[in-house]
Amino acid sequence: SLNRKFGDAQKFFNKWQFNEERRISDLRANIPDEIFKLIDSTVVARTRLLIQKHLKEELHFPKVEPPMNIPGDKIEIGNYKTVESVLDAIETIHMTAYKPAFYRKEKITKDALENERYRQKALARIMYILLVKRMESSWLTASS
Repeated sequence: SLNRKFGDAQKFFNKWQFNEERRISDLRANIPDEIFKLIDSTVVARTRLLIQKHLKEELHFPKVEPPMNIPGDKIEIGNYKTVESVLDAIETIHMTAYKPAFYRKEKITKDALENERYRQKALARIMYILLVKRMESSWLTASS
């Protein structure tokens, strides 16, 4: 059974990983081919076209409509009429939840890598970028 093959492979791997002279070829030789076939079929990312072309199973994918592009001048979310106005509004958010060090007495550090304010300012900027990307990916949802 597949469960037994995975169990045997795990047992071999557990011994193999602590061997000082371990080689990948030894690991590969002692794991059943069915496991590699299963992993290859389920884990490796493939496009729909590739799956339909190379796999022999009958697979049917749903038809997907092409994305609808909305020009920036036709977007309306509350008082915001353009993408630029939304981005400008987001810029005014200070992301204070990600910068608590700005509201505490500052420790004087010479090393920039140890400065908590620098780290938190960078984190807030990353969160801003993620928020903008999230909005870009769900613009139609946000506009309805």
